[in-house]
Amino acid sequence: MLNQKIKSLRNVMQNTKDKRLYERFLSVLLHLESRNFPKISNIIGHNCQIAMNYCNSYEEGGISGFQMKKPTGKPKKLSKEQQEHLDDIIVNKTPAEVGFESKYIWTLQLIASRLD
Repeated sequence: MLNQKIKSLRNVMQNTKDKRLYERFLSVLLHLESRNFPKISNIIGHNCQIAMNYCNSYEEGGISGFQMKKPTGKPKKLSKEQQEHLDDIIVNKTPAEVGFESKYIWTLQLIASRLD
């Protein structure tokens, strides 16, 4: 059973191009080969807790427990309705039409001041 897990991990490691996934698989592989967490953390360049988290993820979900989720990024500051309203203003009106005197093209500064 243990040899099968090690073989399976090595196979997945050879086929992955994602550096972060490879690092996670390596942590688990080293743990399965009876390396301690301080040594694993030294090899992967992270602290012991991260190495332990990787191993716990593997124990809970197997190889599929490492599926990378797409980062969500920074939350939007405008609601969908606000964004649509702003889009409509920028596309259909000039800055002068919405109260910016002597301004006829939209700039980032004008848009930002419109949001305030």
